[in-house]
Amino acid sequence: KYQKEKGDELKANANQNAWRIQKVKTEHEKIVNDRRKAAEKKKRQAEQRLKDQENKREKFNQLKKEIEFLKHTNKEMNIIRQKRKDEFQRIMLQQKAIDKELRVDYFDHLRGQVQRQRLQSQSEARLHKHEIQEILHDMSVTKKWDFKLLNSLAENPHTHKSNNKKLRPMTHSLSKTAMA
Repeated sequence: KYQKEKGDELKANANQNAWRIQKVKTEHEKIVNDRRKAAEKKKRQAEQRLKDQENKREKFNQLKKEIEFLKHTNKEMNIIRQKRKDEFQRIMLQQKAIDKELRVDYFDHLRGQVQRQRLQSQSEARLHKHEIQEILHDMSVTKKWDFKLLNSLAENPHTHKSNNKKLRPMTHSLSKTAMA
């Protein structure tokens, strides 16, 4: 009986040890499983952080490329804007030059007109003076003084020989020099 009890006790101790071993094993498996899960969780979190960092890096690189593209586009737009501005200034300068040239041409034309009118007036005045001198000469030669004719010539200088039938054609030497 003693041996049976001892055997039973040993069996019970063995069962208890087996149960304890089983319990320690299950706890160990649970701890190992928890550690594995924690390690997997940390690994997933690290992988997620790496993915997030990679995504951020990609977004940063994409933004950097967009900024470079915008800078390049902005430079091109500035170049185009500057070309338009230069073209506008060139056109305005051409227009000013054309306007100035037209104004100079206009004033040259006016100056020429005034000069022609002045020459015409001088020519008419010399002719009128010569006509008066010729009439005075003729009157002094013929001793017939016509003061009405002299007054009308003085008042209206545009009266010529063709309007006065009393006058003879110019034959005097002064008239020839006046015409030349």
